[in-house]
Amino acid sequence: MRFGVLGPLAVWAADGTPVPVPEARVRALLAALLVAPGRVVSADRLVEDLWGDALPARPAGALQTLVSRLRGALAAAGGRELVARRPPGYLLRVSGEAVDAGRFTALADRARAAADQRERAALFAEALAGWRGPAFAGFADEPFARAAAAGLEERRLLVWEEYAETRLWLGEYGALAGELRELTESHPLRERLRAAHMRALYGAGRPSEALEAYQDLRRRLDEELGLEPGPALVALHGAVLRQDPALLAAAPAGGAHAPRAVDHGAAPGAPGAPGASGASGASGASARPPAVAAGTRRRRGNLPAPVTPLVGRSRSVAEVRALLEAERLVTLTGPGGVGKTRLALEVAGASAGSFADGAWLVELAGQTGPVRAPQAAAGGAPHLAPTAAGGLEELAGVVAATLGIRDDAGPGPGPSPAAAAHPLADRLADALRGRQLLLVLDNCEHVVDAAAELTRLLLRATPGVRVLTTSREPLGISGERLWPVPPLDLPAPGPRPRR
Repeated sequence: MRFGVLGPLAVWAADGTPVPVPEARVRALLAALLVAPGRVVSADRLVEDLWGDALPARPAGALQTLVSRLRGALAAAGGRELVARRPPGYLLRVSGEAVDAGRFTALADRARAAADQRERAALFAEALAGWRGPAFAGFADEPFARAAAAGLEERRLLVWEEYAETRLWLGEYGALAGELRELTESHPLRERLRAAHMRALYGAGRPSEALEAYQDLRRRLDEELGLEPGPALVALHGAVLRQDPALLAAAPAGGAHAPRAVDHGAAPGAPGAPGASGASGASGASARPPAVAAGTRRRRGNLPAPVTPLVGRSRSVAEVRALLEAERLVTLTGPGGVGKTRLALEVAGASAGSFADGAWLVELAGQTGPVRAPQAAAGGAPHLAPTAAGGLEELAGVVAATLGIRDDAGPGPGPSPAAAAHPLADRLADALRGRQLLLVLDNCEHVVDAAAELTRLLLRATPGVRVLTTSREPLGISGERLWPVPPLDLPAPGPRPRR
């Protein structure tokens, strides 16, 4: 039996026959279980997801009734036992690829590992073909599915961007230019997608349209966010203006093998940067054209390198990582000195590769009230300008400075009028919209109210951002999943060694 969430909720028997699941609330129960297939969802959470504040007289009994109806619907295709009771709740006993979202992820991973670029393109195409509509269609606005749906849509766009860059390398300019037009219209501020569209237009012999696409993005960024395009897109714009031959380099006739990795965060012209030439500066038919992915940051994270290995926490790391895959906000709680920060850093380091924009640590230790956004020294990291207000606004400034996000487009008297029209926290959310990163807020107990308010704002406005916090007390906001950090079990003392 297979299940579908990449579009309207669907169930298919082993032979592909659709399995009807009547009754809206039974379908909602199935959707809630499919948010975390193969993992237990607590009964309390299911009751909250399905009824909200309008609780039935006997919530536990009402939930059991829905479970029985769902089992009955699946029984027609031999799937009655897939819905299992596991304290403290229920789970759907299916493997990852039994759900179309899991198959999508597996195909995308296979594509990234493929050595041959034609195989890579075919696998990306197969992954995208599994989509039948918006993720969790019909349930995407429900609190229990909102984060999962947004995360899947973000991954879909990332795969589209990788697929487009692979086809550019194969020289499929004309067809790709048409296919990307609708995507860029739907997601006009995604710089990596816009860069692929510009290169496709240029390769299809439409350089003026490529330049128009750049100007359209530049205008939108300025009007909506008060920002300028990132350095990689600026470099691509220059390459189009000077008709750089490297933009039209074709795949080698003998096959299309995986090129060296491209560092999308490198400065234009640096080795490995988008648009950079080889050591000799020569380009030709056998040279791989640069995969231009415009980013607005120079780094993909700021996690410190561990000085010593983490001992005795491997199970904890795995459990928190799994929880972070299913939820967008996880808080590690416990008393001081129990190891919350060390565990958070280990989880973030292990998870960073799953986020296109990496993992970022914001240290809040020592903040005991209104926090001040650090000013950038001359030549230092740019930042959003702090305001006189405390709490939320200044915490937003600290986060922005840590991520290297600036409020204005360059040196000058201050932020642009478009940026100044919005509060600092809202402008931070705008700057992070469309990005995919893990934000680690460490020691939130010092500014718990501001941390809760900023986290709530970011989760609502930035579907690609997940938050891992450490705190002696919960943030206390909707969607927060707590993970108490247990003390390490010390080994029993052994026999005293002989001298």
